Amino acid sequence: MAAAASAASGDSKSGHSTMTVSVPDSVLDALAPLKGIFVKQHVDLLEHITGWEQRNKYDLFAWVPPTEDDPTVESLRGGIVGDHAMARSEEEPGDVCHRQCCGSARRWNMTTRLLLPAGVPPREGEPRLRFTKPFKCTFLCFAPPVVFVWWGDHVIAEVVSPWVCCEWHFKVGPPMHFEDRTKVHPEVLDVEDHYWYTVSSPVCTSPLLCPCCYAQAKFKITDTATGAEAGSIGKIWPGCGTSLTNATHFGLTFPEDALPMQKASLLACTMLLDFVASENNSNNNH
Repeated sequence: MAAAASAASGDSKSGHSTMTVSVPDSVLDALAPLKGIFVKQHVDLLEHITGWEQRNKYDLFAWVPPTEDDPTVESLRGGIVGDHAMARSEEEPGDVCHRQCCGSARRWNMTTRLLLPAGVPPREGEPRLRFTKPFKCTFLCFAPPVVFVWWGDHVIAEVVSPWVCCEWHFKVGPPMHFEDRTKVHPEVLDVEDHYWYTVSSPVCTSPLLCPCCYAQAKFKITDTATGAEAGSIGKIWPGCGTSLTNATHFGLTFPEDALPMQKASLLACTMLLDFVASENNSNNNH
């Protein structure tokens, strides 16, 4: 349930009203009512100038997905709600050698936190939403990259990117590959062993092969229970000026019946998708 924070908009004695701002209790509470998320990756000038890989940062905006079947880049950006990001996902400090030397095999940990309005103090003891990718040397179908989704001290989901010929492919579901079952959240510990969604797009999608295009590529989110398309991830390039740093934007359309933890898992899939695609582009440029 959201908490209410009061901020004075003027002197109460002068008759000015006090504005009450509703603030979600957690990141999962913030995701619950949303139809979509617009993800803006930060452009790091130091990385742009030197090529020295920096920590990834993403601002998350509430977003209303466009209704047209083939939206333009402008209509995708036009669905952003408000002028300020509601949350930020940021790669945790450390792992400098991994970032510079290990390429797509490297590990990373991402923390997502709410960006609270001015004057609202941070909450004590709020569970953290974290995405962790272990170090793995991947070759085709061997040891595919996996990201685990953490809520506080428990794992609630995973995202796996298995090798599929001529296709970008991701599976989103319960943490079936996490070995320490004592750390799996009780709500997902006894669920059926099948993934909730698959996320896919042909490798030959032209913007992925030419990241300097001012264009967007669509990744379909398919409900594994019904086989129907349930949502999408649109990858958007801001243009050639930022493509040198692999910085991109995403429009994530959630399935209508997705639970908050499933929405968080699809957000983690977006981060892994960006990581896999940007590392491939970096390898092709070397």
